[in-house]
Amino acid sequence: MNKVMLAGRMTKPVEMKALPSGTRVAVGSIATHDFRGGEERTEFHRVVFWEKLAEIAAEHLQAGSLVSIDGRMKTHEWESNGARRWMTEVIVNRLEFLGPKPQSAEPVASGGEPNDIGEAEYGEEVAPVGA
Repeated sequence: MNKVMLAGRMTKPVEMKALPSGTRVAVGSIATHDFRGGEERTEFHRVVFWEKLAEIAAEHLQAGSLVSIDGRMKTHEWESNGARRWMTEVIVNRLEFLGPKPQSAEPVASGGEPNDIGEAEYGEEVAPVGA
């Protein structure tokens, strides 16, 4: 089973883009905190929103927005200057606003899994230019 549940704060507004097929995708980052052994540890997670959920995220999420997300992990791999590189991200299926309700937004929004074509297009764009 590939299931991820995170609650934390957005580190910056999400970046919205359209793939060549017209599929909309928004990418952002969420910071989560873990307290172990009396110490706080912050982790940063790359999050990806698709289609309607991408529109909602781009319109309402700002740096500091407190959210809960459900999704699945996906890892992209590419080669750059002869070295293998990896990037792991969370493909978001459900978004819940935990802080003050955004103006004219749904309190809970869900999105479907992206289709294989859109995800394949996106995967090709993940690697840095010139990689």
